[in-house]
This record gives sequence, structure tokens and C-alpha cells, in this order.
Amino acid sequence: MNMKEPRPPPQAVRVVSVADIGAIIRRERKRQGVTQAVAAGLCGVSVHFLSNLERGKETSEFSTVLRVLNAMNIRVYVAAPGGES
Repeated sequence: MNMKEPRPPPQAVRVVSVADIGAIIRRERKRQGVTQAVAAGLCGVSVHFLSNLERGKETSEFSTVLRVLNAMNIRVYVAAPGGES
């Protein structure tokens, strides 16, 4: 079966590290014009957590990272090799 690899949305960014996710979150927070304190409150996390995440701290808990992404309206897409999903 020869399946084409699905295309990510046009604005998609390849993520290979926590630092990549942190940079996306920081960029979106600044685009929205909110401080870390305001964003942390909206996301239900501490300012300390959000600051560490934006700086790419590797020990950030994934479920909490997903909560921040969802609260900031940042969509996450995962593609498996060979076009499987």
C-alpha cells in the first residue's frame, strides 16, 4: 500500500525538543500581548512553570505542557512515519 505522507497545516512547525515548544508558546503569548503572569493564570499553571517551559526546561511534565498549548489555542499534530496516524 503506497500512502502519501499527510501534509501538516501550512503554519506548522517541526518540533524536536521542549525548547521548540517553549519558543512557540513564548511567541504566541507575546503575539496575544499577555504577560507570563496572565498567561500562567489562564493556563492554570504557575509563572515559574511557564517561564521554565518557555526556556525549554526538559523536565516539564508533558500533560501540563499540553494543557498550556490547549489553553493558548496552539494546536498539536503528530504524524507517524509512513503516513500512519
